[in-house]
Amino acid sequence: MAEIDQVQIELLFPGSPWAWKERLLAAFEAQPTFAPSHWGESDSLRHDYVREDLTRFVDEARMTESPPVPSLRRVVQPRYVATWSTSERSPGWVVLKSQMRLRPEDPALLFDFAQTLAEALPVEYGLVDIGFEGVPADLAMNRGALQHPRAYLEDGPDTLFARTFLGPRLVALMGGEPVLRASGGVVKAGANGVVTLDLLDAPWKAEPGVLKQRQLEVLEKLRPTGIFSRQEGLFPRPGERWKPPPSEQPA
Repeated sequence: MAEIDQVQIELLFPGSPWAWKERLLAAFEAQPTFAPSHWGESDSLRHDYVREDLTRFVDEARMTESPPVPSLRRVVQPRYVATWSTSERSPGWVVLKSQMRLRPEDPALLFDFAQTLAEALPVEYGLVDIGFEGVPADLAMNRGALQHPRAYLEDGPDTLFARTFLGPRLVALMGGEPVLRASGGVVKAGANGVVTLDLLDAPWKAEPGVLKQRQLEVLEKLRPTGIFSRQEGLFPRPGERWKPPPSEQPA
C-alpha cells in the first residue's frame, strides 16, 4: 500500500474565519490530540500557545493595511501547522497541513479533526487531501494543489477531494442532498447543514489509483449540477450554474 506522507485540510468561509474565533480556537483546544502547543505571527515564528496573546495580536494586527497570516502549531505528534486569513475578504480560509512523518493512525485522526472543524464552523466549501509518497502527479486529486480561494469565488470549486465539505448554500445550488447521494459518494449531513462527501468509506485506506478513479466517477455524476469550474482552452471558466457566495459577511 502507498504510504501517506501528508494530509491537508482546507476550509473556506463566508468572510474571515476570525469572525468565529471563539469557535475556531475552541475546536483546536477541545481535543488533546490536536491542542496547539505554539502560535506565531506567521508560520515561521512560534510562541508558547496562550489564547489571550494570540487573540490580542490578531485583533490588533488585522486592522492594519496588510493583515497577517497567523498560525497555530503543534510540535508533538500528530504535528501540524494551521494558518488562516484575517481580512474581511470573502471567502476567508483556514489551512492545516500535517508536519513530518505520520504515524499509521494519524490520517484517520486528521480526517476526524477536519470533521470536527467543519461541524463547528459555518463552512462554505472544504476539503481533506491526501499526499502519497512517490505517486505520479496525475494521480493527485488536483495536481498537488488545494482549492484557491479567489478561483473558487470566481469560477466555483475545481474538483472533489478524498473528503469534500459542502456548505448549505452550495448544497442547495447543486440541487439538494439527494443529488449528492445519487453520485455514489459516501454522504453525511451535519447538524449545521454542512454535508460531507467522501469518495469512499475510509478514504485514507484507499490506494492512490483507486481513489483517483473514484474521484473521476463521482465527479462525472456531479458535473451536471453546473457548479464546478470548467476548462476552456488554457483558461478556467465558471460552472454554468455557478453563483459566488455573497460578499457580505453574515452576523
